[in-house]
Amino acid sequence: MSVHIGQNDKIHTRNELSFTIIYTHNTNNDQIIQQLNGLNINFLPYEDDYFDDHIFISDPSEMYIFYMKDLDIGLLSRIVEVKRMTAKPIVVISDEHDSTLEVSVLRLGADDYWSAINSKEIFRIRTEKFLQQFRRKYYQAFSRSGAIIRKSQTLNADKKWHDFFTPYEFLALTTLIENQGEIIPRDELSLLVRGRTSTNNEASRDRSADNLLSRIRSKLKRLGVYKNDIKCFNGVGYAFIGDRDELVTALDARFADSTSPTPDSGAARP
Repeated sequence: MSVHIGQNDKIHTRNELSFTIIYTHNTNNDQIIQQLNGLNINFLPYEDDYFDDHIFISDPSEMYIFYMKDLDIGLLSRIVEVKRMTAKPIVVISDEHDSTLEVSVLRLGADDYWSAINSKEIFRIRTEKFLQQFRRKYYQAFSRSGAIIRKSQTLNADKKWHDFFTPYEFLALTTLIENQGEIIPRDELSLLVRGRTSTNNEASRDRSADNLLSRIRSKLKRLGVYKNDIKCFNGVGYAFIGDRDELVTALDARFADSTSPTPDSGAARP
């Protein structure tokens, strides 16, 4: 079973779901990917000169599927790029199971790895089931958005916290700390910076939350109190998974030290 893959080929059907299959020009026609009834599939070679524009602007896909016959460094690098540009799920598939490939793609940020998809019915069932699970997790995170940030007001931080962190950084950090173990949606964190949530068209390109959390992590590292305990979960949002009291105590002690770095002190960043 096979389907011809060309740079501008699309399979058009009446279903609203759409997918992008990313592959390499070196891939020949002995594909395991079939024409799937009820799916819109856009085939995009990773070597395309306008690859970023397809992901960034014109592609309405709900899921990105990387097809790899063999380990391909160029194709692997595109996983990282797509992950930066969109919060939509990424799945890598191959003809046969490859443990090295599986570990590599999951570490690079893929949401799942599939192998031996040898019929269109199996492919259809797996994609539908995966998207249902992904959406469920995504919307569960957003359903708590109204109460989550209000919970952050309980932390009575020392004034030096406010001197070291910007108002946006302080609010985001305390929100994460006081909602320990809870995923704070990226949209809610963006609200702290932008004053509004992103529109549907902006959502995949809005990196204000990522930039905000990057600055917070950098400052915690400068203070020597960061233990890799602020995690990003599948592009949905961020969560503090450490010990709340331990971090607050460490920060208070660090700020009580007269040699504590300040934002303008020129302290070396790790």
